[in-house]
Amino acid sequence: MADSRYLVPHWPKPWGRGAGPTEQLVIENELAGITLPDIGITEWVMLTIVETGTDDQRSRWVEPALRGQEAWCQLLSEPNAGSDAAAIRTAATRIDGGWRVTGQKVWTSNAHNCQWGLATLLTDPGAAKHRGVTMMVIDLHADGLTIRPLREMTGESLFNEVFFDEVLVPDCDVVGEVGQGWQVARVTLGNERVTLGGTTAGVDIGPDDVIELLDDAPPPIGSELLLRTGEVLAEWHTQRPLNMRFAARAGRSRSRPRGQRHEAGECGVRTADH
Repeated sequence: MADSRYLVPHWPKPWGRGAGPTEQLVIENELAGITLPDIGITEWVMLTIVETGTDDQRSRWVEPALRGQEAWCQLLSEPNAGSDAAAIRTAATRIDGGWRVTGQKVWTSNAHNCQWGLATLLTDPGAAKHRGVTMMVIDLHADGLTIRPLREMTGESLFNEVFFDEVLVPDCDVVGEVGQGWQVARVTLGNERVTLGGTTAGVDIGPDDVIELLDDAPPPIGSELLLRTGEVLAEWHTQRPLNMRFAARAGRSRSRPRGQRHEAGECGVRTADH
């Protein structure tokens, strides 16, 4: 799927097909009934790297991610910040060749299964809100980084706390311009909306399955649910074109910051071996 560019057809070439809404709908129709790879959050994080990263960053990270060799998470939310993703206290302090990161992120989905994270970090504490923030890639195996699962009542641990104790981040892992991280974060959130808008939230039941369930139901139940089944099927048929329209509008309207003017060379500072 990655080689054919049909895994992420809406992405620009060479990773995708640069497909517009109409082509995306055609591809979706043609691939209906086929189980496709799902790289989840990694998809919209990598699209952010494609759109705002350097050539070196794209060459290092995009292909392994699309092939499922490396997984990514978003390190945005912080304790006591509620839903305000711009309330950032996790700080990155400039050092020779990079940054030293200290603080905490929370509600990080799937961090315990990821190799990398995209983090909003405060690099200028004196700046106004939404400014002084820089986006950096975090090696989740780096020294000083701790991932603590948040266990739910079901026993599962989908979310995590991530603690940074003087974690080193090299300059070549800064995404976008220093101090312009909120603009990069907006691109990521826009990519998330487009991706979620075009999915069925992991539900693998289609119209034929619903009709089969209705046919197999005892007569009283089948009769009672006939009207409701029609409502569900009507919603299913209208959801896809509405999702495509939503994705098209989001793609046109979301702002995309320009990438770094300089193209960093190969990253010479690594914080852990893989």
